[in-house]
Amino acid sequence: MTGDGVEASSDTLSRMIEANQPPEPRELMGPPEPPEPPRPASLVRQVTLGAVGFVAALILLLGLLNLVDPSSGAPTGNGSPAAVASSAVPSAAPPASFGPAASPVRSGDPVLVGAGDIADCGLDGDSATATLVASIEGTVFTAGDNAYPAGSAGQFRDCYGPTWGRFLDRTRPAPGNHDHETRDLAGYLGYFGAAAAPAGKSWYSYELGTWHVIVLDSSCDAVGGCGPNSDQGRWLAADLAASRARCTLAIWHHPRFSSGERGDDAAVAPFWRALYDAGADLIINGHDHDYERFAPQDPE
Repeated sequence: MTGDGVEASSDTLSRMIEANQPPEPRELMGPPEPPEPPRPASLVRQVTLGAVGFVAALILLLGLLNLVDPSSGAPTGNGSPAAVASSAVPSAAPPASFGPAASPVRSGDPVLVGAGDIADCGLDGDSATATLVASIEGTVFTAGDNAYPAGSAGQFRDCYGPTWGRFLDRTRPAPGNHDHETRDLAGYLGYFGAAAAPAGKSWYSYELGTWHVIVLDSSCDAVGGCGPNSDQGRWLAADLAASRARCTLAIWHHPRFSSGERGDDAAVAPFWRALYDAGADLIINGHDHDYERFAPQDPE
């Protein structure tokens, strides 16, 4: 898997569903460069960090044919990525009842499927993306801003629950700035329970096949910062140092690089630097309400 990237507006989502194929990519920065000749593995590893600006619907397949070993995708808490930590976060209440879902596509490889900026009671995009997710077996991720407009308990129950709530038992969420509009992430943590904070923090990691998946909280002001000396920054450094996974993927809400309306967010640059220095492979973000991907690049 590489960090090659994409962009599509939310208007293209319905066309994706009807045609069952991705939209034609938009040119963001001129015509594509001619392909480079193959480079040595050591050099490729240094530049394989890609970023995905993510909102409406991204389906990410984790598994390189027969090279990936199946795993349960159980989360690990702050500290050693091999240990499952307990949490003081309340257990999630069961979601509301839902209509029938399509039978998921089965695969012998681990699968990670998800989206960001998901549910709003006044819109129906979450119903469309939930239909896609329901047809795919595997672990579900979110990239933040799960329930609009303020991530309250009622909005999770009434807006997120009837659509994406059907995947609650296989979801590994990330928080966004709208989730933080409810104090102490009470709606988000109350809905997702221990899956959202295995050690009582809104950042955590877990293993999925040969991938190490890291979930971070990019609402830096709300969580004591995102820098290397913050609690989250120190945890990230320790988690990366302890991981022996073949591949590493990180998910958080605010993109470091984006061609969308909100643009680049320098506050998360320390995340990028730490991941790049550790040889991580892929980053998934939300926030900018578009669909965009980048080729491998460095933190600058």
